[in-house]
Amino acid sequence: MTERTAPRLLVALHGLAAVLTAVMGVVYLARSQIMPYHLEALQTTWEAIEPAYRVLFLAFMKGVGAGYLAAGVALCIAVFGPLRRGARWPLWAAPLVTLICMAPLAGIILYVRANTPAEPPLVFPAVVLGLSAAGVVASLVGREAAG
Repeated sequence: MTERTAPRLLVALHGLAAVLTAVMGVVYLARSQIMPYHLEALQTTWEAIEPAYRVLFLAFMKGVGAGYLAAGVALCIAVFGPLRRGARWPLWAAPLVTLICMAPLAGIILYVRANTPAEPPLVFPAVVLGLSAAGVVASLVGREAAG
């Protein structure tokens, strides 16, 4: 990896993780019902849930969506701004924020899978964490190649 390609690769890896995080937030914010795997965990239908509980479940989901959108946008700003221009601080900040967002999500998914009949998708946090980890590895390899 040359000095010229290293920043592009880092921006691409961390940038894709950032965009996916923001997209997850938008998906959760745009929903008018909780996700199908949430209903599987509850072993019910949306219509069978009492209206007050619907409001509460949807509010929780939208709160999570807002958090992921905020984290994703913040990551996009750090990656497509300072990191793209050569700043070093996003090299540790982006993976740290991604880890803080996605590791608990992976744990929650595993907990729900172990304790309910639902199978929420683990692929999303795995892909985002993988992109971020690849970005860390690429930055370390790029640093060694440069110096």
